Amino acid sequence: MAKSLVCGTVVLLCVVAIVGTATDRIGAAEAKIRPELIAQMDKQYEVAYEAFRQGDLEKAERICREIIRQMPSHRDAAELLRRIGQPRKQEKIRVLIATGGHDFDREGFFAMWDAFPAIAYREVEQRKGWEAMTPANLEACDVLVLYDMLQGITDAQKAAFEAFLKRGGGLVALHHCIASHQEWPDYERIIGAKYFLKPEVRDGKTLPKSTYKHGVVLPVHIADRKHPITRGMSDFEIHDETYGLFLVDPKVHVLLTADHPDSGKNICWTRREGKARVVYLQLGHDNNAYANPNYRKIVVRAVAWAAGRLGP
Repeated sequence: MAKSLVCGTVVLLCVVAIVGTATDRIGAAEAKIRPELIAQMDKQYEVAYEAFRQGDLEKAERICREIIRQMPSHRDAAELLRRIGQPRKQEKIRVLIATGGHDFDREGFFAMWDAFPAIAYREVEQRKGWEAMTPANLEACDVLVLYDMLQGITDAQKAAFEAFLKRGGGLVALHHCIASHQEWPDYERIIGAKYFLKPEVRDGKTLPKSTYKHGVVLPVHIADRKHPITRGMSDFEIHDETYGLFLVDPKVHVLLTADHPDSGKNICWTRREGKARVVYLQLGHDNNAYANPNYRKIVVRAVAWAAGRLGP
């Protein structure tokens, strides 16, 4: 009896040892592939989250289910899948409008913004330079709209602005802001153009002072009819102020052009600044423009595109 008990105990210990050894081997193999799998699934999760943010719930759900199939413990994918299954209320796009340095029709301008139900905006009226550019202001918005014309800028303000763009904040630059920050070359690169307040020498050539003219009936041509901002639009006329002799980066993606002796050819474009989507629109001097349905359509779509809510 005692001998049988001892033999049984030895057999049991051997089985435990064998199972334990096998488990250790499986664990070691898992540990070997897990970092690579985690990295792969995390990358897929980023794609799923971006699809979710842009409203492509079908794509986001498909990717999340595949992530969970391969890695059931991926909590972020499981949480996003839960959110996809809930009725989703589209949050308003948070817009910070920076003004200052140039007069404008405040009533007409903000009546236009009040007419955009998908946008929640806040104005910062700047009086002593680029005061809107603080980390607190920029962290609280999805899109920054520049409708200012200022020259004073500090290193801290530059850093806050650049950090906003680096994280993928959207930028919509309107009308006279093209003449801001004449002594900061990075601003010209970011906006994609420069309006010269005085003649400037470049590469041994003198570029003349830029021009403007009020009260022009300007024929506007849709240069790219497939872009999300201008898709479905037709050529139109607008009563507005024109700019001439301003410099445009040839690498920008042009959306609108004008054929008029008092206007530059390219008057609206997009570009990318790292993760940030940037739109510049030359139109928009007064209520003749603000009340124009085509102008409003371009502005609201520009904000949505810059926020990543409208197309690629």
